[in-house]
Amino acid sequence: MFNSLYIHIPFCLSKCDYCVFYSTANHTTLQRKDFLECLKKEFEKHKSQCSHLKSLFIGGGTPSCLSTRELQELFKIIHSSFDFADSAEFTIESNPASLNLEKIKVLADNGINRISLGVQSFNPDIRTILGRKGDITMLDDLFNEFHKNDIKNINLDMIYAIPEQTCHDW
Repeated sequence: MFNSLYIHIPFCLSKCDYCVFYSTANHTTLQRKDFLECLKKEFEKHKSQCSHLKSLFIGGGTPSCLSTRELQELFKIIHSSFDFADSAEFTIESNPASLNLEKIKVLADNGINRISLGVQSFNPDIRTILGRKGDITMLDDLFNEFHKNDIKNINLDMIYAIPEQTCHDW
């Protein structure tokens, strides 16, 4: 029996130059809907292999690029398919640029208690080298919203040893 679950959401707002994970930036509402339907079918087939789950990690891709409605549907599918331990860690990867107050509320309402924010670098030049899109100046606002919604476990994904990066850049 398994007690941890990883769900890969293969959609992004844009494909970063460094990323080797399977993801697509050219997706449609219909493709996202079909993906969620397939996920539901896969969970139904395999849920008996999972006991009380202790951890859930939703990664990608960029799970937070799903619409608010799609995120709600994802959590409906997850919660109807699996049982979770009371102390389970629910993590979701997010691009700061694809989060908003409504999505943060959906995450909190559905048990997310850890956010993994893909910042990669605070240096705009390094972010350009990486092909990283989006503005990270809203991080303070996001942190405030996480705390208001009782999401206190936050990590930042950072990348080190980028060509031409200095210790000062880091």
